[in-house]
Amino acid sequence: MSGDLVVGVDSSTTAVKAIAWNAAGEAVAEGRASLALDNPSPGAWEQDAETWWSAFVAACASLTEQVDPSRFCALGITHQRETVVVTDAAGRPRAPALTWMDARATAQVDAARAALGADRLLASQIAALRADR
Repeated sequence: MSGDLVVGVDSSTTAVKAIAWNAAGEAVAEGRASLALDNPSPGAWEQDAETWWSAFVAACASLTEQVDPSRFCALGITHQRETVVVTDAAGRPRAPALTWMDARATAQVDAARAALGADRLLASQIAALRADR
């Protein structure tokens, strides 16, 4: 690796940001592309998952207009926490993505917590995470 910059990409709820950082931890350049967030009903928060890729491309294109990409030596990508999109076999979204803020399943979560207990649900989530390692 001969580059001197690390690129961090953050795909958040409202935008995709691509930032080039130097070894001193200073931001050298930034590209950004907005994401629409839909609220079709109370407690419902959705996004068109297809726009994640186009926003990623736009943010990175903006970044590479400011900095020669040959300077990049690493790339780190983060995405929204607990945002879910159901896809078909080809990976195309079948419906809007449900963002981490979506609260439509609150009644079901409360029912599971009441039936199983919060400690048991948490223990099963931790066990599942450990099994994925």
